[in-house]
Amino acid sequence: MESKSTILIADDDPIAQETLTDLLTFDGYTIVLASNGIEAVEQGKRHTPDLILLDVMMPGIDGFEVCQRLRAHPPTAGIPIIMLTALDDRSARLRGIESGADEFLSKPFDTSELRMRVRTISRLNRYRLLQMERNKFELVINQVATAYLLVDQEGRIRFTNPLAQTYLGVADQDPQILIDRYFREVTALQYQHEPEEHWENWPDPPIEGANRYMIRPESSLQSGLWLSVQTVSKVPDGNQEVWLVSIDDVTKDVTLQQATYSFQRMVAHKLRTPAGIVMLGTSMLASSVADMQPDEIAEMANATYIHAKELGDRISEVIRVAEIGTTLQSEGNCAVTRLTSIFKRIGREKQVPQFDVVFSNEEDWSMLAVNLSSEAVETIGYEIIENACKYHPEKHPHLIVDISCSKDQKIRIKLIDNGFGVPVEVQTKDIWMPFFQHEKYFTGNRPGMGLGLPLVYSLLWRAGGECRLYGRTEQAGAVFEMIVPSAQAPQ
Repeated sequence: MESKSTILIADDDPIAQETLTDLLTFDGYTIVLASNGIEAVEQGKRHTPDLILLDVMMPGIDGFEVCQRLRAHPPTAGIPIIMLTALDDRSARLRGIESGADEFLSKPFDTSELRMRVRTISRLNRYRLLQMERNKFELVINQVATAYLLVDQEGRIRFTNPLAQTYLGVADQDPQILIDRYFREVTALQYQHEPEEHWENWPDPPIEGANRYMIRPESSLQSGLWLSVQTVSKVPDGNQEVWLVSIDDVTKDVTLQQATYSFQRMVAHKLRTPAGIVMLGTSMLASSVADMQPDEIAEMANATYIHAKELGDRISEVIRVAEIGTTLQSEGNCAVTRLTSIFKRIGREKQVPQFDVVFSNEEDWSMLAVNLSSEAVETIGYEIIENACKYHPEKHPHLIVDISCSKDQKIRIKLIDNGFGVPVEVQTKDIWMPFFQHEKYFTGNRPGMGLGLPLVYSLLWRAGGECRLYGRTEQAGAVFEMIVPSAQAPQ
């Protein structure tokens, strides 16, 4: 008789424990229970189960900390972990990704879905770790709802499951055409590999805590796609060991955070001034109306009404603009001729005393656009100009925007300031990482230079562009340079 898998259920809710135990015991699994975070870690190390069902909220230490501790312990580092989260709790899912969770189930969970996932994942783990037979490994891995492939130490593809074949663009072809081809060469036909420095040691895992992404740039014809690529572990393959690699679609998570950040930033920018004036006007009317003449009351009431109307208009605008996180092309491409007005308007709001725009080569600029919406350009402009002001001695830098077009029809935009130069913290690689890699708890608030640079980078990645930040050579100051594919200017 086949030995069944051992499953650790870590949940402080006795009813949830009982429900899961009854359900999985009926399927023949051996069940181990833990009622708090510390006990979950201890039971995981003691029994080395084939699968862990881990509740997020538990006393002692929460599920995220449990996951991190188990991942840091070699004997338990490879155990599949399904996190149980509240319904539509996106922030918990993002933290779970950081902590090392493999799958997520929302409470209340569907029993059929739970049994299917437990059956698939536990079988995959047991066959992979205990039997090490290639035919069984392929049989199981072909059934899971995650893209998996095997690559050798040189990065050549040895095996792909159906979903991986879809991501690699051969779903309707013989998958054998992928065998022995280099993974990065195959994927470079469709995707950008970001951040490049984390791919330098491929296929070995990147530095601890770092992620790799394959990004399909967004265009007017297709939506953007963000794929997280994880080097999971080494597994036997004949007389050698190969890397097991997973590919997961994290587009929704990244888009959600972009939308959240953009909304918060636009609210702060668009609403602060008119809201403050309305509050001041109403406060003065309330406290001083008895001492005011009728014409003074009318004048102040009229001014307050005007700003209240402006506040209402801006609220409507914020709601519209906040959709940048989900629709990069919501208003089409941004004409190059509009860049000047967008950047100069932001400069006026930030009280930049001198703002020059230079076109470095002869082009029919009226016919060209950048592959970004006006909202995306404005978001990028606000972040970079705000940082230029922050790192200037008087907070009022002299700014130069240098715009040129390369032979391959890419628009190069340099925003040059005369501030302190590039701060030390910006010289670190992680400043450009997507949102969920840079704060332990996703709140949308980031101090200092880390506030919006990840958003800037991800917007440019999605558009098929790139950017750099470096110091000026001839004098003090910094240069933010972005290269964006060109498009036909909107009529």
